[in-house]
Amino acid sequence: MKIISLDKKNREEVLKEVLKVLKTGGIAVIPTDTVYGFVADAANSEGVEKIYKIKKRPPEKLFPIFVDSIPMAKTLVSISDRQGAFLLEVWPGKVTCVLESVISGTLGLRMPDDDFILELLQKFGHPLSQTSANISGRMPHAKISELIQEFENFELRPDLIVDGGDIGDHPPSTVVDLTKEDPIILREGAVSGSIIKKLWEELQ
Repeated sequence: MKIISLDKKNREEVLKEVLKVLKTGGIAVIPTDTVYGFVADAANSEGVEKIYKIKKRPPEKLFPIFVDSIPMAKTLVSISDRQGAFLLEVWPGKVTCVLESVISGTLGLRMPDDDFILELLQKFGHPLSQTSANISGRMPHAKISELIQEFENFELRPDLIVDGGDIGDHPPSTVVDLTKEDPIILREGAVSGSIIKKLWEELQ
């Protein structure tokens, strides 16, 4: 498990390290606009499976996906004009939107409000499976020391941890199901359900 520190001076170097891990099917832990999170190439089943094993998460619970734009989102899900207008209102931001997959079922997508992750997505060119970097049932990590301590003694560990320092105690993203006629709030987080519904109604 490699640990590298991120600061303003070495951002490009850190991006290269994360990209190297992702391109070889590995997983990285990076700071996000909410908490520290696992990321892996969404198209690489081995990388995604490794997150499930480390996190001890039931396989039926799909991971949300990071995208850098609506065009990237459209490679995974169907987006109507109204849904697209809504996404423009809440992205980048702390709103995860559940939409109909272009293959089958549904997927939860988010465009994070974080310059480092957006640049990572742009350089990688593909969506990233993501989830909070913690064992299922335990609290997510905003403090880097606690995160490292949780995983350093595990046999199966992330390939890379990006130490961005402590990132504050931020609420999780709000999760909203957009597959029905009106949005359904599945988890109220950083953005209130009332704001979500108001934005949707204004797009009629």
